[in-house]
Amino acid sequence: MRDGWLETRLADIAFEVTDRVNPNDVADTRYVGLEHIDSGHHVLQRYGDSTDVVSHKTRFKAGDILFGKLRPYLRKSALATFDGMCSTDILVFRARPGMVMPEYLALILQTPGAFEHAERTSAGTRMPRTSARAMMGLRVLCPPLGEQRRIVDLISSIDDAIRSGTTYKHLLQTSRSQLLAEILSSHEGWRNAVLGDVAEIDMGQSPPGSTYNVNGEGWPFLQGSAEFGFVHPTPVKWCSAPKKFARAGDLLVSVRAPVGDLNFADRELAIGRGLAVVRGKHKVASTAFLALLLEGGRKELEDRSGGGMFKSITKANLLSFPIALPPLDEQKRIAEILWAADEAVEKYASLTSHLNAYVETL
Repeated sequence: MRDGWLETRLADIAFEVTDRVNPNDVADTRYVGLEHIDSGHHVLQRYGDSTDVVSHKTRFKAGDILFGKLRPYLRKSALATFDGMCSTDILVFRARPGMVMPEYLALILQTPGAFEHAERTSAGTRMPRTSARAMMGLRVLCPPLGEQRRIVDLISSIDDAIRSGTTYKHLLQTSRSQLLAEILSSHEGWRNAVLGDVAEIDMGQSPPGSTYNVNGEGWPFLQGSAEFGFVHPTPVKWCSAPKKFARAGDLLVSVRAPVGDLNFADRELAIGRGLAVVRGKHKVASTAFLALLLEGGRKELEDRSGGGMFKSITKANLLSFPIALPPLDEQKRIAEILWAADEAVEKYASLTSHLNAYVETL
């Protein structure tokens, strides 16, 4: 253990707030229910109004930590930055002055260890709940106040970077979507065709279940879109006797619910009946551009799947899918522009993911 750090219990650095209040006695007060606490955010972002509730609630103050005791596996815990009242399914903890900063206490109660302790100490099957008494037994490491401030400031700066990256990612996604819609709606001089005229299409086929494995034997196998990533899938199963394949660079299209999900094969893959392969014909169509056409026409693709509970499309649906196609050089230029935007979105998504993972280690 680092010098000056204290190994202790939650009860030694915080106490439970049990001040009850009747909503009718405090008009225009902010109300927080479990639905207002977002998993993964250690600062409270949302709230409702006291007029929305009737029974007695718990009063809290800015600087208190609200910890969801109902279904603790949902991992709901946040620092309040305002005064208000909250559901009795939320525990309210307040930092003991001189022992712990409220912001640092909020970080403690966001750790996997805190949530795991809450789950272990829960009672009830359908509606498991932990208790304040059980949570007070949580073992914690508490550094000196100066070190707490350094850690809080560091994580705050990382949070700022995450928010900035997330905002920029959303702006890029919105701009890209608008650009794609504009390109596909103004296709003067493009020739009308159907997908089957310009692409090779092959439907997946599922081999016997006895040929599947998770030991890496045979070919990486995809049954459907469950393992799709931002651009490429991440298979978790293999198949020793596949029947259908996708080549590296092929477009993978989900043909069973959810119809229309897209990914690109980054290697040779075995594919099951939940997927189809679309491959642009040589010197006729760019596979990357066809992906953009299918993305832009997803609603029409879904409409072709019928209204049943388990939607699916056939090879005939894909072959007859109407498209408008520019010359090949223009297809490639458009695809390069839009996929560059996708790469930027993926970069910021990866950055925020890595920053969140780093915060977890702290």
